[in-house]
Amino acid sequence: MSTRYKLCEFTLPRDTVFGEGALKCIGDKASKLGRRTLLVVGRASLRKSGVLNKTIKLLRNLDIQITLYEGVESDPCIQTIDEGCKLCLRNSCNLVIGVGGGSVLDAAKTIAILATNPGSAREYQMEGKAIKHRGLPYIAIPTTSGTGSEGNKIVVVTNKEEKIKKSIAHPYMIPTLAIVDPLLTVSLTSKLRADPDNKTSSLFHWAYLLFW
Repeated sequence: MSTRYKLCEFTLPRDTVFGEGALKCIGDKASKLGRRTLLVVGRASLRKSGVLNKTIKLLRNLDIQITLYEGVESDPCIQTIDEGCKLCLRNSCNLVIGVGGGSVLDAAKTIAILATNPGSAREYQMEGKAIKHRGLPYIAIPTTSGTGSEGNKIVVVTNKEEKIKKSIAHPYMIPTLAIVDPLLTVSLTSKLRADPDNKTSSLFHWAYLLFW
């Protein structure tokens, strides 16, 4: 009997901590993965909400050295990611933490990979260069719902030269740990809460049409 089902793959982070107040465990969890972290965040909202300062304090309480990479834009470009990687290597970071929406998490995820796989993000995006080595340990902390970057092996990178957005995917890109704290979404505007949900709904309907 024939079937219309197609073969699918499903990946998850190695570990996930979920629940209100989950952010409080970041220091303990991070200290088991590395002592010098590159902390990747967006442009302003995390600092305004107080989440950035809280995260820094929790990490410093466990004597974790922090190199802050602040200012990741929406739909991060190759240059932003490459600069983040240079900063990571220059400060001998052995851990990457991304705190923010899907764009920040994608940028941090790619930086963790490039830290152990030489070259520009462009080479992996446009030229098909193989990812041969596991990246630095990477902790993903989403502050929005719906993008799913904290639980998959895919990143979307903007290529300004080619004027396109294109993905890079590899099992090594799955986060080492995801910390999902619903309280981090409380300070969001209703629009920011709704936008990722709309994206999730669109992807769900796209998947339904594709696989059914």
